[in-house]
Amino acid sequence: NTYGGAQFAQDTLTGTGGGGGLVIYSSTAAFTDYLCTDGPGGADLSIYKEVEHTPTLLNAEGSPGWTSGEVLRLEGVPNITATSVVLTCYRNGVAAASATDSSSPYVSGDPGIYAFGNLTNMLQTNWSGGSFKRGQP
Repeated sequence: NTYGGAQFAQDTLTGTGGGGGLVIYSSTAAFTDYLCTDGPGGADLSIYKEVEHTPTLLNAEGSPGWTSGEVLRLEGVPNITATSVVLTCYRNGVAAASATDSSSPYVSGDPGIYAFGNLTNMLQTNWSGGSFKRGQP
């Protein structure tokens, strides 16, 4: 599948331990994506832009990372000329962190899950992802 335009990834987080998140506009060939995950040490819910596996923080929520059973959703909506993309990370349907990237924004690629670090007690279930029309959940 080819995913373009507005894109989302969503899942339910079960367990604890961190090490997971969601990506959109991901390219495995270029190692690029946008990532919504808990920050260092589970300190907050954060949005990163990754270039060749190097993350750059775009924005952080400033409250604790997720807890078991929460639904996490990351959305990206490019502007009409694809010169910027608005990113929003939702926690249980409520916008928790947002950022706008207008520095060579990603507007194509795939949605997916992200896994790193200690995954012993962490599960991501009920995953879904794809394109959506603006104004639709």
